Amino acid sequence: MKNIFIISALIILFAGCSVTKNDKIHHLTILHTNDHHGTILPIDSKGGLAQRATYINSIKATTKNILILDAGDINIGGVISNMFDAVPDIKAYNAMGYDAVTLGNHEFDGGHQKLLNQIKESKFKWLSANILDQNLTPIVNPYIIKDYDGFRVGILGLTTTYTKNSSLADPSLVFEDEIQSAKKYVKILKDTHKVDVIIALTHLGTIKESATYLTAIDLAKAVDQIDLIIDGHSHTKFQNPLYVGKTAIVSAYERGKFVGKAKIAISNNKLLDLKWSDHAITQDLAPDPVVSQILAPYIQKANASLKDIIFQTSDEFELKAKETRYQETAIGNFICDSIISYLKERNISVDFAMINGGSIRSGLPKGDITKEDILLTLPHQDSINVIKISGKTLIKLFEKIASLKQGNGEFMQVSSSLNYTVAYDKSQKGKLISLSINSSPVDPDRLYYLATNSYIATNQIFIDILGQLERYDTAMPLNQSIMDYALTLKTKVTPKLDGRIKIIKQ
Repeated sequence: MKNIFIISALIILFAGCSVTKNDKIHHLTILHTNDHHGTILPIDSKGGLAQRATYINSIKATTKNILILDAGDINIGGVISNMFDAVPDIKAYNAMGYDAVTLGNHEFDGGHQKLLNQIKESKFKWLSANILDQNLTPIVNPYIIKDYDGFRVGILGLTTTYTKNSSLADPSLVFEDEIQSAKKYVKILKDTHKVDVIIALTHLGTIKESATYLTAIDLAKAVDQIDLIIDGHSHTKFQNPLYVGKTAIVSAYERGKFVGKAKIAISNNKLLDLKWSDHAITQDLAPDPVVSQILAPYIQKANASLKDIIFQTSDEFELKAKETRYQETAIGNFICDSIISYLKERNISVDFAMINGGSIRSGLPKGDITKEDILLTLPHQDSINVIKISGKTLIKLFEKIASLKQGNGEFMQVSSSLNYTVAYDKSQKGKLISLSINSSPVDPDRLYYLATNSYIATNQIFIDILGQLERYDTAMPLNQSIMDYALTLKTKVTPKLDGRIKIIKQ
């Protein structure tokens, strides 16, 4: 009887979705990106706007119905993009033919006027249904409608309300509950505009950043009429669509390293089938000449500015024989203390900062320090991440750090609020002896906030510890953040060691 019931249920299911020979099937290809973060040029031979354009143009050349979308955070990332307020990025998006981009939280970091300027520069539509002005009117389009031969698609934009806490958004803005907004506009799209397919282009992510945080998964559970959620914010690397009921959730990782490709079939005013994959943007793709020409003057101006003086030092920050992998260093102290000050200026409070010594590639000379000097010291495209961690887990993390063989690139340089002691035996294996924050031993029952670079936040060595924790990628480039902070310094910086890291040889 059980088998008969299953077979009967399947017959009913497929009968309800069946297509007769007289029903016409329509097809739509959707290309999507998210969390671009100003990554104009390739990183480690991955990504690059000109290379992305080549891939997108190859699909456009062979596809009848196409939709090109981005799930937010075009801003805040690469040095060139930051210098020019993402104007070169937006011009490249225009050239590639993007249809819509959802407002990400980092679209608000440069102030409201910067955002208005970017909207004016854009040929595509910016979307967000739940960010409202004082009159409770959406500040950009809540949705757009795309008509194709035989079917109609509604694209709804949603931005995490956590933007209030994770950006420099204008305090006059009103952030409406994401699910409340989605239900309201899904009804409008269905009842008023008679769309056949609803796509939610969301900057929510799939990771809960607080107990009340609403993710794309929560949205799919609450609003079942959404056919496809194209998501951003958490920089999630999908292998396959994540299904919540009949709603598929997809995302294309980060910084243009991949372009997501969804192919959907529509019949009888409903989504019939969805196939999805992501495509790596590699250096096998020749740069698109049109986008390359758009970007070239900005790249040239940025390169010329590398000689600009940022700040001055009273003495050399020496770095010999990879010392940052073995012991406390003045350059490590300066960088970690600068992270704390930079975040504090942006109303982000953390208990301490740490970065791996292997990410620091040189010291700093005495006298004038240029952008080029900072980029030589911190050459990697790391962003600052903030992680919520219990004292118990923090102790476990530093026990793991201490256990690594001396000289490992994951040895931690730390800010002045944290002190730790490691004892190394003759085999150069270490043991954590003490760990304190603000002169008090770490409390196993207390929650702490640490700032670190994205390399460590996602490092396989620590993934069993950090991978289980609430993490927020600020998308603020570490090297750019140090430059921004250094520009505020009024006096010369002096190298200093204060004993925050103690090494015992047994």
